[in-house]
Amino acid sequence: MIDRVISWDMHTSRTIAEKLERIEHPLAYLKFVANQKSFAFILFYFYFLLNVEIWVLIELTISIALMTGFLMVLKLKVKRKRPKQKEREEHIFDQYSFPSGHSARIGAIFAFAMVFQQNFIAFVVIGIWGVLVCIERVVSKQHYLLDVIAGIFIGLTFSLLLIPIMNIFVVKILLTIH
Repeated sequence: MIDRVISWDMHTSRTIAEKLERIEHPLAYLKFVANQKSFAFILFYFYFLLNVEIWVLIELTISIALMTGFLMVLKLKVKRKRPKQKEREEHIFDQYSFPSGHSARIGAIFAFAMVFQQNFIAFVVIGIWGVLVCIERVVSKQHYLLDVIAGIFIGLTFSLLLIPIMNIFVVKILLTIH
């Protein structure tokens, strides 16, 4: 059963990459915004353009940091090779594709937007950006479709579970300050 799922995933991912290869280069710019190195851009967007409170950004940062640790352990356990190996690997986790860290960050950011963002247009922009980044991960052959789906699920789940827990601590801190 698992072999059939993996075979379907590889075939479907290859088909998607072939059909959308014309848009691979324009999509490539979007992936950098979902990278850990450019996370400051996301914080800037949420804080200055969407007026999200600073404690929410701290929660988002903590959530993504904890989730990244979980993803690293999972990547080293599963050890699924990428559809196309990277030319230059920055660390050991770069050689493995399952789950997609970019997609997990997208899932986490989307979860925070669902909970804390009241602006519908901003919510839609975040959603479209997230979908395009996830498509880019498959089109660039850095991930299989199931890597991306698992990443989104992990990001959403991790954040939606951590938000209420972290809110308890934030309320306690705020109550002790006042």
